[in-house]
Amino acid sequence: MLRLQLTAAAVLLLLLTTAPAAEAGCRKTRKVVPREEMFFNHQLAPQNSLESLPKSWNWNDIDGRSMLTPSWNQHIPKYCGSCWLHGTTSMIQDRLKIVKGGIGPDTMLARQVVLNCGAFHGYGKGCDGGDVIDVVRYMKHYGLPDESCQPYSATDHTVYGKGAERCPADGYCTNCMPLKGVDTCWPVRSPIRYYLSAYGKLEEPGELGMMNELFHRGPITCSMATVEVFDYGYHRGVARDTTNATEVDHDVEVVGWGEEDGLKYWLIRNSWGTYWGDMGFFKAERGVNAFQLEAGDCWYAVPTWKDEQDVRSGAKLGTMWGIFSKEEADQIIPEGHRHPHYKKKEGPGTTGAATGTASGTAVEAGDVEAWEFEDTPEDRLEGRPGGQEAAEQQTGAAGEGRWQGAAAKGGARQASLRAHQPLGGRRQQA
Repeated sequence: MLRLQLTAAAVLLLLLTTAPAAEAGCRKTRKVVPREEMFFNHQLAPQNSLESLPKSWNWNDIDGRSMLTPSWNQHIPKYCGSCWLHGTTSMIQDRLKIVKGGIGPDTMLARQVVLNCGAFHGYGKGCDGGDVIDVVRYMKHYGLPDESCQPYSATDHTVYGKGAERCPADGYCTNCMPLKGVDTCWPVRSPIRYYLSAYGKLEEPGELGMMNELFHRGPITCSMATVEVFDYGYHRGVARDTTNATEVDHDVEVVGWGEEDGLKYWLIRNSWGTYWGDMGFFKAERGVNAFQLEAGDCWYAVPTWKDEQDVRSGAKLGTMWGIFSKEEADQIIPEGHRHPHYKKKEGPGTTGAATGTASGTAVEAGDVEAWEFEDTPEDRLEGRPGGQEAAEQQTGAAGEGRWQGAAAKGGARQASLRAHQPLGGRRQQA
């Protein structure tokens, strides 16, 4: 029999004698991948002892300011088993906000792109499940635009039919405008994209490893085992699982920790809307592996934002068809077509002939060989960090105030506090 208990201190006790599968959880799939794919430019976070870490930490309250982006609901406009995607992209875009020091509009990554395109590369099964590794591998190879490219629709690659062999260009990024009096949509070939310069699984499982990663580098994504009484019965307080539920079926974002009336807890963001739980968040007992949260399936990722930086600096210019260098942007002539035409440019290799595309429209040949319109944004490697470039971006992130602390400058905790200087200082920790 399932029983809920609420103490005077508002601690929710989940006293369970059975652990039925959580219907409202997620179709999370766990896969075995080569170790080299589980880590990309991996670096261990600075290591503090449990005693030297603060008693509470909350990325939703840094000097009274939240460093978290808005919450989502994976279940609208219809049910989709995409917690693996939401829990991971939420962590990444929160870290992106931290990297940028909270400056500028929040970046909301286009979750729908992974649902549309990931399965074609073996990265998840869309609404039928996936895992954190599917999201980070996709972002490493293909990047993700923000939601201005693709709003969430809770559909996946199956909408393209059983015969589809690759993600169509408009499955990645789309724009629509009235052209010559006709409402027209077309694929955006060069959107602003965000990549990863590093990712990995926390090598030190358990409470201390999670706390060090959270404190020094940002939120993490962890798997958990949910139960029906949690799905439908949690409202607020610290959730305790006394049955050691082991059926892992959900991914969530851990954003902090604390203590409530002597009970240690994790502060966690769910992906079931702000009306669920405590404004979309919940607390789970810490230090006892409640719901398998501390069993060793937690991940981090380091986002890069070079495309956005290029636009901010003027190195790239925005157009209806994506971002381009000034020289490229100046050559685009809309002329009412689904794809832009290019100004004819005299010179070697310029024939002035028209090159057909899959949709039957035309572009000027010669000068556009580097941008084949039949390619999807997944085929464009520009901006993708890799190898030495990724390592340099990772190092550069520390210079911008994030990545890892420098113990040589006064110890891991002091370095971490300095790393947050763009936020205007740090609140006093208990």
